[in-house]
Amino acid sequence: MKYRLLWIWLALLAVPNISLAAPQLEPQPYQSQAAHISAEILTRFHYRHVPLDDETSAKIFDNYLKALDSEKVFFLQEDIDLFTKARTSLDDAILNEDLNIPFAIFNRYQYRIAERISYARSLLGKGFNFDKKESFQYVRKNASWPKTESEINEWWRMRVKNDWLRLKLAGKDDKSIVETLDKRYINKLSSLNKFNSDDAFQSFMTAYATAIDPHTDYYGKRAADDFDISMKLSLIGIGAVLQDKDEYTTVRELVPGGPAALSGKFQAGDRIVGVGQGEKSVTTEVVGWRIEDVVALIRGKEDSVVVLDVLPAEAGPDGKHKRISLVRKKISLEKQAAKKSILDVKDGSETRHIGVITLPGFYQDFAAHQNGEKDYKSATRDVSRLLEELKKAKVDSVLIDLRNNGGGSLDEASELT
Repeated sequence: MKYRLLWIWLALLAVPNISLAAPQLEPQPYQSQAAHISAEILTRFHYRHVPLDDETSAKIFDNYLKALDSEKVFFLQEDIDLFTKARTSLDDAILNEDLNIPFAIFNRYQYRIAERISYARSLLGKGFNFDKKESFQYVRKNASWPKTESEINEWWRMRVKNDWLRLKLAGKDDKSIVETLDKRYINKLSSLNKFNSDDAFQSFMTAYATAIDPHTDYYGKRAADDFDISMKLSLIGIGAVLQDKDEYTTVRELVPGGPAALSGKFQAGDRIVGVGQGEKSVTTEVVGWRIEDVVALIRGKEDSVVVLDVLPAEAGPDGKHKRISLVRKKISLEKQAAKKSILDVKDGSETRHIGVITLPGFYQDFAAHQNGEKDYKSATRDVSRLLEELKKAKVDSVLIDLRNNGGGSLDEASELT
């Protein structure tokens, strides 16, 4: 009963019922069941055998807050005091299949973001005085939680002033600065409406997994799909490596032989501002979206058409856009596959020929393997082939370079060893 009353109290107080708040997220039954099943697996089969108790709950709590607001620029101390009442109750939330407490925390987080960004927008019409000498603590991860509304507002005032100054130094006039920042902040507010219950659940379960061990993670559907792509070293898409830069989904590099590169219409630095499905489709604006949501729109079935509204790298925010249609194809991520090289190293009067195999990950195309395909992608098979090639080259020794290896399939790691 005490636990039940606690989450009801948190749910009622966690998110004020005003227009700033994003739509309230609620845990789905399958998520509560998945949390419980995950707990059974982690407590029974994880190598550390960490029980799900009050001590683990406290670690989950700390990880969860850090994941949501690591720089301490959204929550107030009063929020933390409120949530601390649930610090040792998250184990009960999982075991009782009742995730209302972690969802209440996530909803409060969304509300605080909306509140901070709305305040930032309110400052734009006032302008800033740059004759006054002021300092700005941009990195706050080691700072204390803000104690009052006025304290956090002062930090956000300096944050907006800093954003304004950066644009001013880039040559923009005050009118353009207001328009640019206002659009940026509006997009940030709009992105709140794109959060769904899977996002809240993923954040909470990752906090749980990393409380057991920093190298243990939880994959929801989207994260699992991305993991599968990294394991089979291929995906269906346009062949562009994207990054989030100044609210834009920006092309970092093009994959050789991919649709984007072959079109001749893209270059590094181009910004994708809209995505449509089909040749004659109307594009959906994606400025300010989370990059994973944009990527999800761009990916699709092989041989289907995706339409991109692109702002060229050299164009300003008000520059002329390009509408580019591409046919999605299977993209091979060969840069992430095992590679070999031979180094000639002087050893006294002799020269040693050293074979080097660089292995970025223990990858395997699980689906192709399970389907019995003969040429499925596999780190073990690739390394075996490279070793034969190095033998034919008569190298004196072989070094396996695992410095940037992020892990992957345990079966592959064992088989390769």
